[in-house]
Amino acid sequence: IQAAHRIQKARAEQQALVNALSPFSDKFLPNISMDGIQLGGMTAQEGLDAVIGQIHAREKWSLELTYKGHSFFTINCPFLGLQTDLTEVYNELERLYRLGKVGTLEQRKQEMDQLAQSPYEGFTTKQEIAEEHLDSILSQIAEQLTVAPVDAYVAYFNADLSDPFIIQPEIYGSALDVASLKEQILEMAASGQGGALEVTPVPVAPQV
Repeated sequence: IQAAHRIQKARAEQQALVNALSPFSDKFLPNISMDGIQLGGMTAQEGLDAVIGQIHAREKWSLELTYKGHSFFTINCPFLGLQTDLTEVYNELERLYRLGKVGTLEQRKQEMDQLAQSPYEGFTTKQEIAEEHLDSILSQIAEQLTVAPVDAYVAYFNADLSDPFIIQPEIYGSALDVASLKEQILEMAASGQGGALEVTPVPVAPQV
């Protein structure tokens, strides 16, 4: 009787493994993402189409930096160092697709459980942005848009007048907040938001 119970228990455990794995026999396991795309539940072709499609869309991304009708520079992914090796992408997608499909049922289920505990988040580009290129462009733009403020001063004095002081009013200057602009550009690049970005200097108050 005990042997029969053990056999029945083993069969039930095996069936539970089959039930957990069978929905993904021809699909990516859950908790796998690439470039923010959730691949879990997709077939190999669906996952490949989604990832490659996003890569092609990203390659077309560009952002033009403008100011009052003047175009300073157009930034794109190659400029930022966001290059993609499609061969590496294909190999990585193939590796991810094979998870949960090779080995014993226990081994395959273990891979599924590991992903549940530590989801996989992959990227098809280098995570290091070529920030020095962007810094150089923004520094050049900042130089062109920086205007020093002018303090107010006494332009003329005439004691015979009821108001003897003629004051030359102050003039506000302007400067570019490079750090904020850089952060905005990188956020737009990450989200794929392109087009034109109007550069807006911030006012700089005079001391007097």
